Amino acid sequence: MDDHTFIVHGGLTSKNQGRVTFQELNAIDRFREPPHDSGSFMMELLWSDTMEEQGIQPNKRGGNTICFGPNVTRNFMQTNTGLKRIIRSHQVVQSGIQSHHHNQLYTVFSAPNYCDRGGNLGCVIVFEQDKMSSIPFKASPHPDLEPMVYMKRRIGERRDRSSTSSQIQRKSKL
Repeated sequence: MDDHTFIVHGGLTSKNQGRVTFQELNAIDRFREPPHDSGSFMMELLWSDTMEEQGIQPNKRGGNTICFGPNVTRNFMQTNTGLKRIIRSHQVVQSGIQSHHHNQLYTVFSAPNYCDRGGNLGCVIVFEQDKMSSIPFKASPHPDLEPMVYMKRRIGERRDRSSTSSQIQRKSKL
C-alpha cells in the first residue's frame, strides 16, 4: 500500500530467509486453490506466524507452514527498500493489534470476542499519509435469534417489499 506498507494475511515466506522481492510475490498465481505442500509461497503468505526467536521453524499449528523471526522480517524489509511496516491479520491478539520484530511487523485482528469466547478486542488501522494509527473496539451483542431464523425473516421482509413495490408499479401503469 502506497509503497511503504506490505499487507498480507499470514506472514512472510521461508525462501532465502525472507529475501523475496515483490516481483517474485507478484508472479504467484493467486487465482487458484493454494497448494498444500510445504515451502509454497502462497501457503506461507497465507498461514505463517511470527516468533521472537531468530530464523524459521515449522509452525506448531501445522498445515505445512512456518513461524518466522525478526531476522526474516528485517531481510524482507531490506530486500524491498522503502517499506516501513508489514501488516498481517490471521492470528488473534487480545488488544486487537500487536507489534512484533522491533515495530516493523504488526498483527491486526478485526474480529472482537473471536468465536464468542475469545474475549479479545478487534481493531482497525487508519493511515494518514504514511502515518498509521489504530482504533480498537469491543464486540457488540448478537441478536437473540438463531442465525437462520434471522436470515429467513430478513429474506421474507425483502420479498414483502419487493411484491408491494411490484404491485405499486403495476397500478401506476394502468
